[in-house]
Order: sequence, then C-alpha cells, then structure tokens
Amino acid sequence: MKTIFFHIPKTNGRNVHTVVQQSLELEILRLGKQYGDIMPIHGHRGFEILDTEDVFGYTFLREPVQRAISHWLHIYWDKPIKEFIPTILGNPDHQLVNYQTKFISHSGCDLIQLDGDIENFTADINLARERIDKLEYVFRMEDSDRMLIDNLREILYDHLGLTKTFETPNVFPVQVNPNTMKFYDSLTPSELSELEDLFKLDIELYYTTNYNKV
Repeated sequence: MKTIFFHIPKTNGRNVHTVVQQSLELEILRLGKQYGDIMPIHGHRGFEILDTEDVFGYTFLREPVQRAISHWLHIYWDKPIKEFIPTILGNPDHQLVNYQTKFISHSGCDLIQLDGDIENFTADINLARERIDKLEYVFRMEDSDRMLIDNLREILYDHLGLTKTFETPNVFPVQVNPNTMKFYDSLTPSELSELEDLFKLDIELYYTTNYNKV
C-alpha cells in the first residue's frame, strides 16, 4: 500500500517534509529500496487517486481565510497585501476562494502547481468530504507542534516497518509567515464576515472535519 502525504498548499507541508518525510526517505534508501515506489509524496499531489486505490494517506487542513492570505503573500508577493480584500471580494471566482475544497475535489491533474490557475476547478464539497474520509489521518495545521510531528513520524515508521537509525532534525514544525497573522488580525469583523461568507465551502469543510489527535 502506498503512503502518500497529500500536501495542500500553505498548510505546513514544507515543514512536514523537512522533519518527517526526508528522514523516512533516507531510512528507505538505506534498505536499498526506491522510496518513490513506496512514498510518492513530492509536490502538491491531487486526491483523485483515493477514488480508485487504497493508500495510507494523511493531510493537514488550515483555517481558510488565513490559508488564503498566506497563499496570496506567496504567489502575489509583488502586490500590496491591502489589495487582497478588494480583489477577492470583487471576484467570487478567484482561484483562492474555497481553494482547499477545490484542491481536494479536483480530478484530472495529479500534480497541481502552487501558482497555477485553478479558477475553473469545481469546489465539490461532497466529493472533498468523501476523499477526506478515506485518509488515515487528517490534522489541523493550527494543532501542529513538535509532539504531533514526532508522533506522526513514529506512526509512519511503524506503518512502513522501519527502524529509526537517526534522530529527527531539530526543526520546529510550524513556521507561519508573520505577515499572514498580522494582516488576518487587522481584519475588521465586517471584512472577516464577508470573507467567511465567500469561503463558505472551505469554512464548512474545515469546521466539520473529524481531526485526528496523536
């Protein structure tokens, strides 16, 4: 059974890769195996494989408005952050609107580019829920701490039948762009309410998902 980390953009994936994935890859290579055959984890892989294959999958979800702000800062780094609200509220079909639901429910593309145009992706919340329910583990990014990441690593070691031969890199697992929270905290109640109404599918998915505790 393949082991897949489904990395939704701006949900702590880079840190999970640094702390968890790289050490697992090295352990697999140490045994003379090709980790790509066991853990096809690189890039922002689509969830469509869950429709046809049994995999050991896990992912992180993030509070939708915060995730969208972080994504904006990443792909529109040359634009003032003050343009976020008028741009998003003025274009309900903007690719960042309900991005998590679009990403999870999309079919037809195995690897999705971080700065790719997904405006034409359909945000199918029922399909997104169906796919999320097939994962072994779903975590909130906001719950990420060193204990969760270390425990996840141990779960994967056990699942893959690996013996740990070196310690986890001393990297703190959550490194949020401080400008994301600075801007999020500056939103007025009215602005936040409008954004949450626009992101209603992502909000519903985020707050109704059953998250794992490890």
